[in-house]
Amino acid sequence: MSVITDYLRDLPAAQRPQTQALYELLQRLLPAAVETFSYGMPALRQPGGPVLVYFGAFKGWVGFYPTSAPLSALASELVGFSHSKGALQLPYDRPLPETLIAKLVAVRLAALN
Repeated sequence: MSVITDYLRDLPAAQRPQTQALYELLQRLLPAAVETFSYGMPALRQPGGPVLVYFGAFKGWVGFYPTSAPLSALASELVGFSHSKGALQLPYDRPLPETLIAKLVAVRLAALN
C-alpha cells in the first residue's frame, strides 16, 4: 500500500473508478516517479526533483494539475473541459481523455529537461 492507494481506497464508490484510472495512466506515463502527497492531494514527483503532477477526487470531477505551462501550451485542445490556469476538471461521466493527459504530461516533462 502507498499513500495514493490508501487515498483511492477511501474514496466514495462513484469517484473511485475514474480517479483510479487516472492514477494508473499516470503510473504508465511516469514510471520512475515517486508517489507523495502535496497540498492535500496525491502527487507524482520526479526522483530528487519537483512534483510533476497532482490529482484529486472532487464531487463532480477528478482534478488534474499538471501545472500551468502544459495547460497553456495545449489550450486549444482543452475545448469542452472546464479548466483554470493550473487545473483540468475531468468529469466522472465522461471517458478519461488519455491522449490529452499524455500530451500534458509530455509537455510538463519537456519543460523540466
